[in-house]
Amino acid sequence: MAVLDPVTVTLRQRFQLLHTAHIQRCSVTITAISNAEFDGVVFRTTAFVTRSKNVFTANKAALGLWATVPVGTIEARAPEGVATIEVTYQVKTGADAE
Repeated sequence: MAVLDPVTVTLRQRFQLLHTAHIQRCSVTITAISNAEFDGVVFRTTAFVTRSKNVFTANKAALGLWATVPVGTIEARAPEGVATIEVTYQVKTGADAE
């Protein structure tokens, strides 16, 4: 469906909302990190159908179609021990989501 323009944000130790999806697949991919020491961030995905929350460290997070009925979210925060980190990410939705 769509590949959105890259966005740059500063992540801290609290989770920050990166994307909310409504009944469509989506993925968030980290394309650049200001601190070369890290290759990923801490993601939290929430699927409201099951009310499940997954927390993991990676450079990409995705939600399938059923995880976004009626809504699903992808949040991120800085890795443990890092006060702030600047990242650039890209959102893909629908058929473009990987």
